[in-house]
Amino acid sequence: SATTVSPENLKSVNGYLELEGLVRRVVPYAELVAGEMQVNIPRTRQLLFEVFRTSSMLDPRVVKDENTSGLMTNYAHSHLMLAVAYQRQGMLDDAIAVLKPALKYDLDSSQKALLFLNLSRFALLNRNLEEAAIAAESARIYGGNDPRLIRDVSLQSGYTRQAAGDAAGAESSYLRGMAADPDNGLWVELLYRLYVDQMRDTGKARQLLVMWLQRHPTDAGARQLLDALSGSGPTGPGS
Repeated sequence: SATTVSPENLKSVNGYLELEGLVRRVVPYAELVAGEMQVNIPRTRQLLFEVFRTSSMLDPRVVKDENTSGLMTNYAHSHLMLAVAYQRQGMLDDAIAVLKPALKYDLDSSQKALLFLNLSRFALLNRNLEEAAIAAESARIYGGNDPRLIRDVSLQSGYTRQAAGDAAGAESSYLRGMAADPDNGLWVELLYRLYVDQMRDTGKARQLLVMWLQRHPTDAGARQLLDALSGSGPTGPGS
């Protein structure tokens, strides 16, 4: 099937599809993990980098119609799925190498943001903190005000900044994510650990928990953490 076929029309063969370039073929073996698209890695890489010709799509002088735009989206999706397949095998250099060409396509901003977001994830896993940070910032710019992208990009940016030892930058990223997704306890967990373990600021940790409990008074775990902090005495600049 082509990658443009509706998922509704593929229900009967779900789990038995394998990506090969721009098409998904029905194969006699099921995917190892439910929901993880199977990819014929060598064939897809050969098609994307040696067989398919995309120079006209990348030429800014060529006018793109709706069909061309859809085709560029399909190419970018295949690059991303190939990159994810490499990442699952721990081949991060290959994952990054096959994803980067997809950034050249003229895609809408949210699609571009998702590509940069995944590039940042692969770079962080590969311990390339500078590339991870640059890609995360690009994802933030392209993501705009989309709440889902704000959440995902803020999370990735926070992870990257924290890994680089930039506690203030990580705090800023997590707070931005929390503002867009205020009822998600993940932000409280991340900020609490950042304040206590890295910034050594129990004052900020207390303020965070008090604010959270005002919105979620039945959160027993947060209440327990606050009680423990209240018994530890004030420390840090936020005390």
